[in-house]
Amino acid sequence: MKPIPELRSPRRNRPWRRLARRWRPLRLATFAMLGLAALGRASAAAPADFVVVVNAGNPATGLSVAELSQMFLQKTPRWPSGEKVMAVDLTEDSPAREAFSKAILDRPTSAVKAYWQKMIFSGRDVPPPEKTSSADVLAFVRSNPGGIGYVPAGTDLPSGVRALQVTDLGGAAGGEEQVYTLEAGMTLPEPIVKPEPAYTDAARRARIEGTVTVEATIDKQGNVVGAKVLEALPMGLDRSALTAVRKWKFKPATRNGQPVAVKYVLSVKFSLQ
Repeated sequence: MKPIPELRSPRRNRPWRRLARRWRPLRLATFAMLGLAALGRASAAAPADFVVVVNAGNPATGLSVAELSQMFLQKTPRWPSGEKVMAVDLTEDSPAREAFSKAILDRPTSAVKAYWQKMIFSGRDVPPPEKTSSADVLAFVRSNPGGIGYVPAGTDLPSGVRALQVTDLGGAAGGEEQVYTLEAGMTLPEPIVKPEPAYTDAARRARIEGTVTVEATIDKQGNVVGAKVLEALPMGLDRSALTAVRKWKFKPATRNGQPVAVKYVLSVKFSLQ
């Protein structure tokens, strides 16, 4: 028996087949972009997968993302009370560690580890200690007055440890106000109180001048509730810029005539003249 010949489309339909093949990668790319957009919206709406904890005797009630980042990168050595900051991490295989790294340090855990390897190799600093379990983190924080760490959301907190609010963490529970990016029709924040940044002695001796670029979160009362450096200057001027910006006061941005919290980029200039 002869094999049944393969059925083929008439020749006049072949141009449509070629056109369909050309469109196929575009369709796949479009579906992928829509999927990523949906994933991004889901991630933005998801609550935090960790809880920041401090010693129960610590008087602080909340910290911004920028302030937490500075503590866990060992750039803020002391609490406002004068107590030494004692940050502690979970190990890198912990999902809570990954969530904390991305939300607070704005990078995955692998990048944080690479940062600390560079700091250790250069002799500049060492990372916070790592603990293998939530119980170990809680015990460390309970035994150190300046202790601060994080554990998975839903972890039972023992006496001597309490949760600390992250004041500008997107998607966090607790009624956080929405933070907008500036868009057409919105009014810009206007500075009302703007203390000048202090020069560090080292930068003054080296005659360092320039601009530190800071991204600030300005709430609807005009207060700076979070700030991080986008473009830095050496010899401590980036930290000086952050300290100054956190004391600035603004007439808040408005949207449809109502005050709103916004992300806003500020330039902090350093000049010896």
